[in-house]
Amino acid sequence: MKSLKSVFARTLLAAFFGLVSFAGVANAQSIRFSGHIALPVAVRWGTANLPAGDYSLKLESTKSTPMLLVITDAQDKNVAFVVPLTGGYDENLQGEDCIMLDRTSESSAVRELRIPSAGIDLVYGSSRRSKKGIEEAQTRVTQINMASASK
Repeated sequence: MKSLKSVFARTLLAAFFGLVSFAGVANAQSIRFSGHIALPVAVRWGTANLPAGDYSLKLESTKSTPMLLVITDAQDKNVAFVVPLTGGYDENLQGEDCIMLDRTSESSAVRELRIPSAGIDLVYGSSRRSKKGIEEAQTRVTQINMASASK
């Protein structure tokens, strides 16, 4: 009887580890884009505030998060994880891989991440209006190109 319990326990344990391993594979990350960008000014990107500087970008896709942007600084430290408001795949997207900034005299915010090389266009929002009510005409849109990481 003791050996039957032992066999049952080992079988149950093996099944458990099999399920855990399968769940890990199901949630595996898929990298959609990897590149570099030099921000000439401090920006707000989603909920992250990034100072001017050089950054690496990695756009990942998982089962729970369809598009997650991981931003890494020059010291290879993850400084932000940003999820877009809207967007997705657009195979007709043309132009350079870039970010689009909404710039006012007070601040800069990433509005869009455009990656025509991967057919991806993600919207992160735009700069918030100040209490004085900045008119849209006073907001400049600036394009900052990115360099794709070599594969």
